[in-house]
Amino acid sequence: MGKYQLHALCDECGETHFIDITIQLDEGPSKKEKLVDTFAGKEIPQEIIALIIRSKLSCPHSGVTASLTGYEQVFLIPERRKKNSKNNINSS
Repeated sequence: MGKYQLHALCDECGETHFIDITIQLDEGPSKKEKLVDTFAGKEIPQEIIALIIRSKLSCPHSGVTASLTGYEQVFLIPERRKKNSKNNINSS
């Protein structure tokens, strides 16, 4: 199971920004990927869609905050585990 941050494409600057949502998936991408591509051929869980639609995107470059109206430009980005973190299990 992997943890993923959700980022959305910003209309102001063209970059993606974290939208303050982190989800866990049994099977997910190993690198940045569009949410719709990750769930290709399957339905995106309604809980995820609801979280996205209630979210706001804040652009750190322009200061503009906008509501998200859909999930087509939302990306999953795998969270990286910090080595030797006290919350991670190291079996070596």
